[in-house]
Amino acid sequence: MRSPGRAPIRVERAFWKKIAEAPASYTTASPFATLLIGNRLLSLPGSGKEVRQFANSPALVTEWLALTGLDPDTRRPRRQRTPPS
Repeated sequence: MRSPGRAPIRVERAFWKKIAEAPASYTTASPFATLLIGNRLLSLPGSGKEVRQFANSPALVTEWLALTGLDPDTRRPRRQRTPPS
């Protein structure tokens, strides 16, 4: 998804270390921090909702997995949402 003529994105180890040491549970108040390379608006003008597509660089994901030692094939079970009362 890199634009032609642009240099590849390099992220410092300190950034990945900070993410690896982040809390295991993420919430709206404490979201997962990451570097996005794409943010495309999908909803049409006048739509009642704003829908976006976000993208991460595959190279950055690979680098993050290598630095954190996480296995990309390990699946995390989906958390069941509790309906609001």
